[in-house]
Amino acid sequence: MERDIPSAMKIRIQEIRKSYRSAQILRGVSMEADEGSMTCILGKNGCGKSTLLSILAGVVRADSGSFLYDPGNTGNGCLLYT
Repeated sequence: MERDIPSAMKIRIQEIRKSYRSAQILRGVSMEADEGSMTCILGKNGCGKSTLLSILAGVVRADSGSFLYDPGNTGNGCLLYT
């Protein structure tokens, strides 16, 4: 059974960077996820998966980059930070 899902973007992250002390954990991570899509983040231990998810959840703040979230899928969006 196929659902009618709008194709407008829901989440966009651009050039997210995060370091802890001298260790650069995230180096310019960018991605988009559409409403209704399923996204999987894979990688080795210590590569920054949990850090990225913590940034998306608002628990950790990125050193630089931007995170746009459009909860109502209106196209107006909410720029959470740059």
